Amino acid sequence: MFGGLNNRKRYADMWIYDIGSKTWEEITPEGEGPSPRAHHSATLVNGKLYVFGGYGGHGKSYNDLFVLDFGGYFDPEDEAPMAWSNPIPKGKGPVPRFDHRSTTWPGKFVVFGGRDNTAMFKDMWLLDVETMTWEEDPSQQPPAYTYEICNHMCEAIESVPSYKMFCLSGKKGHMEYTSNVDVLDCGSLVWTTPQVNGTPFPEREDTAMAYDSKTCRLILFGGWSNRWLGDLWCLNV
Repeated sequence: MFGGLNNRKRYADMWIYDIGSKTWEEITPEGEGPSPRAHHSATLVNGKLYVFGGYGGHGKSYNDLFVLDFGGYFDPEDEAPMAWSNPIPKGKGPVPRFDHRSTTWPGKFVVFGGRDNTAMFKDMWLLDVETMTWEEDPSQQPPAYTYEICNHMCEAIESVPSYKMFCLSGKKGHMEYTSNVDVLDCGSLVWTTPQVNGTPFPEREDTAMAYDSKTCRLILFGGWSNRWLGDLWCLNV
């Protein structure tokens, strides 16, 4: 867990929770990491943590990328240190933003939607993680989303023949939220809105979502829809 906000104070600390022992540990990686911020994204890509963007207060939003290499933290036989790096990808990338979402599928790191202090976004950006280059060829990147969106959830899920990226919930206007389920085929880069059976979850933003690969279910909890929510919903993908 990296950073966040509590009563106007923003953090740049890093914590790891051991599920087995049920204990927290604060860690201090080597190198210069991200400045204190909230509303950023953090995504595991090939075993490394990619932290992108966020809001630092006083009107300052970011489009920087930091990568945390865990080194030998999870492997006692590996003596490499845990360390931050701040790669500068080649090519034109996303403008500064927060309340966006990021995910990954093979070879790609994805930044999608979000907002800054004046506007919301519906664009999507693909970073080739092998060459650290932002994709600029329009034929090789997904079309813009249907509408501007922030505080949504997205997850790229392994599928055959290509991954599928699910986008659920989010804010699309002033006090206007969504419960849409849209799917991007990560091979053809085409958006679809599949028919979803059952009663849809109420519209919301700021929910939390995880994917259970054993049961093929997306699990959503809580969020905001002009009031705080504490409900739990499952979608079998």
